[in-house]
Amino acid sequence: MAIAFIVPGKFMLSVFSMLLLAFLMDFATIALATNRVQPSKKPETWAIGSFIIVSGVLGVAIIAETLFSLWIGWSRFGLATDSNALGTFSFLTRLYFCVFSALFVRERR
Repeated sequence: MAIAFIVPGKFMLSVFSMLLLAFLMDFATIALATNRVQPSKKPETWAIGSFIIVSGVLGVAIIAETLFSLWIGWSRFGLATDSNALGTFSFLTRLYFCVFSALFVRERR
């Protein structure tokens, strides 16, 4: 959100939009929250270093995709002149990235 404010110099989302986004993400998270885990016989070990590397790469990719889509909307669809369209575009972009991130993280088996 800070980068999205600095680049065009406008607030992208209102407070209501951010609250609505958090509320909608709660529905998606609760819908995916099933726990059918079988306990293991021995303690699990976590490779935290690889998790940090993967999350950093994915975070940079999401930021780059968001800024690229903002640039396309800014230059091709006239979002620079219409604040309402800019807010809607930003809200939907964040919503899609949040929902798709939650769906991609979901692991089968």
